[in-house]
Amino acid sequence: MSFRTWLVTNHAAEQTPIGDFAREVRDDEEWPDLQFESLREYLDYLDSQDAGLDALDLLEQAWNQYRGQAQ
Repeated sequence: MSFRTWLVTNHAAEQTPIGDFAREVRDDEEWPDLQFESLREYLDYLDSQDAGLDALDLLEQAWNQYRGQAQ
């Protein structure tokens, strides 16, 4: 399962910061869903979109959960 699919499926319905992030990812038509395989690539993408530190932190939290469940 891709990171985007996992994030949206598991968190988009939540009324939490990570849920807000999941909805933003869901609605981002340019989100690089299948092209990226590492946290660094996603961080670079968000940085190129001028995302704030909160978004970068949420991405890292979500990525760590995703990788933890994938093992």
